[in-house]
Amino acid sequence: MTTSKKKKIISLSTVFCSAIVVIFGALQLSGIWDKALFVAEPMMGVVLILHAVQNRYKNKTLSILLLCTAVVLFIITGFLIFFQFK
Repeated sequence: MTTSKKKKIISLSTVFCSAIVVIFGALQLSGIWDKALFVAEPMMGVVLILHAVQNRYKNKTLSILLLCTAVVLFIITGFLIFFQFK
């Protein structure tokens, strides 16, 4: 697989995951589905990881910060889910 195909796949994945975050955020805010936050937050982490992969050669510091932010977001989501269903 060539580098340009990998970049296209990562870009399309980022757009797809971002659209999912927007859709589930709208569902949460409109009150249609009260648990949509539990899908939207991990997807935001996935978007952050995809952005980190995209920026790994351009700006290494940004890439590391994005990965750290994604880890913190996953930890917070885990705590929210754990205490929500306890």
